[in-house]
Amino acid sequence: LDFEEGFDSEDFSAMLAEYKQQLSETDAVVLSDYGKGALRHSVELIALARKAGKPVLVDPKGNDFSIYKGATLITPNLNEYEDVVGSCSDESELVGRGNDLIKANKLDALLVTRGEHGMTLLRSDEKEMHLAKWQNALKRAKSDL
Repeated sequence: LDFEEGFDSEDFSAMLAEYKQQLSETDAVVLSDYGKGALRHSVELIALARKAGKPVLVDPKGNDFSIYKGATLITPNLNEYEDVVGSCSDESELVGRGNDLIKANKLDALLVTRGEHGMTLLRSDEKEMHLAKWQNALKRAKSDL
């Protein structure tokens, strides 16, 4: 469902009860935040899922990623990411700030989508992975043949 009105005034307890009931029936939880208030209790939703052994993937919104603390993976685009960590002048700065964000928010991973520059995947205690835009990767693969 897609409404322009927010959910701030809605009773969270009914949604939470349904969430808890459905959690045992699912393999993973995907939270896509549109800034409408449905995820105003995201920390609780994430904690419940993780306690149940479910991975939690988050498409974030806003400039406070601490509300996704404990998620398995968050997937901001570059603009959303830089709104939170500040402008990054190079790959090294992007990676360093991302690793700090992972540690501060107890994330397993962070995937920054970067438009024409592809994506950067950061995981706790692992080397970063820069994924070229698929068209660029396909061109390189063809040139290697």
